Amino acid sequence: MQKVIILGITGSVGATALRILNNDPEKFYLTGFSYHSNFKQAQDIARIWKPLAVSCTNPHIQAEEIEYWKKEGILFFERMEELLSIEYDAVLVAVVGSIGALATKTAADQGKRILLANKESLVMAGSIIMESVAKNSATLVPVDSEHSSLFRLLHNSRAIDSRSIKKLILTASGGPFRTHTPEEIMQTRKEDVLKHPTWNMGQKITVDSASMVNKALELMEASHLFGMDYNHLDAVIHSKSLVHAILQYNDGSHSFHVSHPDMVYPVAHALYYPHAAPEILPSVALGDYEQISFERIDPKKYPAFFIGKEAGARGGIFPSIFNAANEKAVSLFLEDKIRFQQIPAAIEHALNKIPDQPASSLEDFMEIDQMARDIVSEYFKGKYA
Repeated sequence: MQKVIILGITGSVGATALRILNNDPEKFYLTGFSYHSNFKQAQDIARIWKPLAVSCTNPHIQAEEIEYWKKEGILFFERMEELLSIEYDAVLVAVVGSIGALATKTAADQGKRILLANKESLVMAGSIIMESVAKNSATLVPVDSEHSSLFRLLHNSRAIDSRSIKKLILTASGGPFRTHTPEEIMQTRKEDVLKHPTWNMGQKITVDSASMVNKALELMEASHLFGMDYNHLDAVIHSKSLVHAILQYNDGSHSFHVSHPDMVYPVAHALYYPHAAPEILPSVALGDYEQISFERIDPKKYPAFFIGKEAGARGGIFPSIFNAANEKAVSLFLEDKIRFQQIPAAIEHALNKIPDQPASSLEDFMEIDQMARDIVSEYFKGKYA
């Protein structure tokens, strides 16, 4: 039986993982989890699984919640990464934002199996985390649909000389504004931004999809996961979200990884890896797939993607600055303090404001992260919508 910790259990990825655990209770035991604000849901999960420990990532947690867990005989940790002090085999890092970096690094230091659905960990401090993964013989299995697909494509292509691979290509849905003009996007409202045409996700990642910041972050993550520089990474728009990743070979051919747009596929692959996952959803007949087509990414519609691609290519502290500035700007947008169109300018301002400097520890990157957030806050002071 695999002892699993799920960080971010009440989010969409965490909920998907829980479905899989519920489907195979003889294979998995939920030994611990973190939640953010859905205390009632956390209680229901704990009654079923009887975990050893829980944590809440909401800084405004009520004292009654902490008291409840103590009465139930369940350890409560104020810091999410402290959950990793209990016995476990694998941890699913499914929280959103740079909050996941410390937990990912902790699991890597312990030599554990990490199921990574938190791209910001590698964006913020990928060199440090991947070094720890290698040093401590940890296993890192990507869960984002695009990286899971690349992972599987590359695994299936192990017999092929890696030098024959020209590019790793991620796909993007294009979000809600794929068919809009740049002028129409300038007039967009919050409710339009939060209407993703394909995926049902949390608000922050939905905003990132609309701006295509998420695809820039995924390129940064892919660079660390697969050891590829930006000359060998790319992204295209594929509105149907059926093809999740593509290998382009030097001979001009391509390999696609195709599945119905449901996170159950990559989550199940990660949970059962290195063994095959059972059939959880019915397979889709090829004749039922819609026509597959691709589009280039328009820099006038998605300026933040190209800002992020440049930050990723620069490397060092700049991916961390990009991520933190975006997180702060998106937070202000969701609080109705700024407009969607102001997000790219805020990110670019932070990237220009912070000079290049060495960072050799997670603490260094966390300081850069906070610096970028403070710069964005100052940038918008007196300019709120």
